[in-house]
Amino acid sequence: MVRVYVAELTGWRKQGLPAEAAAALSAERRDRWERQKGHSGALQSAAAELLLRRALREQEIPLPVPWLWERTEGGKPFVQGLTGITFNLSHSGRYVVCALAREPVGVDVQMIPDRERCATVRRFCREEMQEVEEAENPAEAFCRIWTAKEAYLKMRGTGLRRPLDSFRINPDGCVEDPPGTQTDCRVTWLPVWPGRRDAALAVCARERCRDTAVFWKEEELLPHNSHML
Repeated sequence: MVRVYVAELTGWRKQGLPAEAAAALSAERRDRWERQKGHSGALQSAAAELLLRRALREQEIPLPVPWLWERTEGGKPFVQGLTGITFNLSHSGRYVVCALAREPVGVDVQMIPDRERCATVRRFCREEMQEVEEAENPAEAFCRIWTAKEAYLKMRGTGLRRPLDSFRINPDGCVEDPPGTQTDCRVTWLPVWPGRRDAALAVCARERCRDTAVFWKEEELLPHNSHML
């Protein structure tokens, strides 16, 4: 079963990554953080690794030593020596997300954009464009489809290299690839945080997904709170 974990970044976005957290990172992401401390992407990338480590320990999965990041030919990241489990990471704004599964999985989170930023909808399938145009909240509908499409492509390990109208996400989460041909992949949309609707969160896998995520505050990612080391 797919399990999803969400961390919220609040104080770290203003004060930066605590030294204790930076020391727990792999050499690659710690170096990036040291070089790009002023960039939100470096913080989110570092927090994503901390979240992954915490999630693995939560599932009692041994952490590889040393921790070495690698990428597939399609650009999908993986950790050398991590066996028996697959993962995918995403981040947007104050949210960092991790999905764990036994088979390939993709996850995507996106802050709900302004309506003006939804021009990408023209790249969707005709039925998806209609769904956005007729929605009570077009920006939310757009983000729901966008995250589903990205989660599917990340599960497949291709990233956004394919035309977005070459496959379709049905409102019930079934994936058609190409449109009209149903696959065994399914998208599940989850609340990004209890009581909030400021972002969309989608998970794509062949396995069943739990209907709620596990939510952690940033301080719960620290080594002394998560026993990562």
